[in-house]
Amino acid sequence: MERYSNDNGYAIRATQSYGVNDIVHELKGEYVDSPTRTSIEVGSGKHIEDKLGIYINHSFTPTCKIDNGCVVSLTNIKIDQEITFNYNDSETRMATPFIDKGTNNMVSGKILNTFACNHIEKFT
Repeated sequence: MERYSNDNGYAIRATQSYGVNDIVHELKGEYVDSPTRTSIEVGSGKHIEDKLGIYINHSFTPTCKIDNGCVVSLTNIKIDQEITFNYNDSETRMATPFIDKGTNNMVSGKILNTFACNHIEKFT
């Protein structure tokens, strides 16, 4: 994996091909107790600041997932393809929730997203 610049800022792309369920990257770095804008949740109350992971973007159609402290491919990934994961699937709560530009859906982690969905359903 390597960082590169795209229209939205920085992102991470594959430097080799991966098959489904391959480990793309093992997350390493400083552990923190609470989520930050750039941390990735790797366990209950356990977040990591990985030097490449901080640039992995969110996607509702991700190429990867976070599993046991690793970035694991969900699909076949080609060289130069962007590495992404769904923040709503891996993060319990987020320090800085946002609206996804492509879908206008909330990206806030499991807790806030569940709360928002339950309240939206009640009012529709």
